[in-house]
Amino acid sequence: ESPMTIAAEQFDGKILIEQDEISHPKGGKADQAPLSAPIKRLYYVSPHQGSGEFMPAVNPNVLKAIDSADTIIYSMGSFWTSQMASLILRGVGQHIQAKEVPKVKIENGKLDRETTGLNVMGELTHMYAALFSDNNPIDRYINNLIYLKESNIPIDTSLIEKYYGINTHGMNKLESHFMPEGKENEIWYDSIELARKIIETL
Repeated sequence: ESPMTIAAEQFDGKILIEQDEISHPKGGKADQAPLSAPIKRLYYVSPHQGSGEFMPAVNPNVLKAIDSADTIIYSMGSFWTSQMASLILRGVGQHIQAKEVPKVKIENGKLDRETTGLNVMGELTHMYAALFSDNNPIDRYINNLIYLKESNIPIDTSLIEKYYGINTHGMNKLESHFMPEGKENEIWYDSIELARKIIETL
C-alpha cells in the first residue's frame, strides 16, 4: 500500500504537510509559534499519488470497537492530528451515531499550536462536520463535555447546551501542591476526580 500522511489547510490558504509541521516543528522556538491562521480542514495525502488528496479505508477493527463500546470517549490530545485524523474516516461517524451510549469529549487543559484561533464551540463544530451522517444532530455523536474551569480555551457552556444539546461538566484543576516540581502553574486534570466525573455521565 502507498504510504500516507495528513495535511492541514489553514484559513489563509497555507498547507501544512505531516504531523510535525502541523503541531510541533522540530526547529527553533520560532517554529513553535501559533499558526498564521486557524486550521480549516484536515485530509490525507499520499506521496506516491502525487501528494493528491485521498481518503484511506478505516480499519475494520475500529468499527468493531465502536459497535461493542458501552461508552465512547474523545480523550485529551492533539485536536487535529490525533482526534480529527481518526474522525474524518468514512464510516466512523455512522457507527458512533448508531450507539445509544454516553459519548464524552474531554477538553484539553490549554490551547496549543494546532488549535490556534479555536474555542470549544469551534472544536465541536469541526467534529460534527467530520462525523455527520444521515442528518443526525450533533448530540448523536457527542452528548457530554468535560472541561477545566481554569483552562484558557474559550468556552460558552450556555450556547453549547442550548444549541448543541450537549451536557457540560466543569472541573477544577489539580491543586498545585499535587503537581510535579516545576509544573505548579500548569493546568492538569485531577485523574481521580476526572474518573469520577466520567462515571457520572454513564
